[in-house]
Amino acid sequence: MFAVATGFVVGLVACFTPDWQYGVVMLIKYGVFIFLTLHSTVCPMNKPDCDIQMGTSHVFLLGFLAVLVFRFASSRSHADAFVTFMLDVVGLVYITRSLSILVSFVDDDIRILYRKLLIALLYIVWASDTGAYLVGKTLAFFNYPYYNPLAAHLSKNKDYEGTVGAIAFGIVAMIGASDVLDLPGSFKTKVTYTVVAVIAGRLGDLFESLLKRAAGVKDSGKLIPGHGGALDRIDALMFATVVFSRYYALHTYK
Repeated sequence: MFAVATGFVVGLVACFTPDWQYGVVMLIKYGVFIFLTLHSTVCPMNKPDCDIQMGTSHVFLLGFLAVLVFRFASSRSHADAFVTFMLDVVGLVYITRSLSILVSFVDDDIRILYRKLLIALLYIVWASDTGAYLVGKTLAFFNYPYYNPLAAHLSKNKDYEGTVGAIAFGIVAMIGASDVLDLPGSFKTKVTYTVVAVIAGRLGDLFESLLKRAAGVKDSGKLIPGHGGALDRIDALMFATVVFSRYYALHTYK
């Protein structure tokens, strides 16, 4: 059911791409994502020993080769094919791989732990975004003159002051989620992973700003009025997911 529903959406979106070649590449990437999702139902990440011969690395390699062959077969020049292929690789790793991590932990034996940690991750990401916003507004209200941008050439709104606020709010969110959801791990472990996850999320924001700057657009789309596209809402989540995966593995590997 999941494959049918998402396949319909991806197929519909592919039909509205400005270039049919990008539509084909999108379908290839979707195929890789679906295989990774189905693979995770048999071989969750917390079970490294599986009977399936084809692993996730093989799937990515096949996806890379499929995109490479298609680009060189459909492009007018090898230079154009190479540039577009490298951009496709970035998209495949950035979006497909990071989102596939979220579903690659699913194990029927410990699904409750997975759900708890996923909820905690969402709390942390949302709270850190809120914290950075509130700190920025508060400092602006008091005419704070000493802003220190993280990367002014990418985003003037991302600064160290906001990052400190994001970390503080993220820690509070983790403490609250840990108390409500009874998460495993020591206090030190939870705080450490939260700090790293928030920093990773800020880097995710900057990376998406880099992509938008390269594309010459303000937002990744117009799906959410006033907030841009879906990627604008989950850019931090995708980077923080990598940290979440390590926390999950820490409490599931035996």
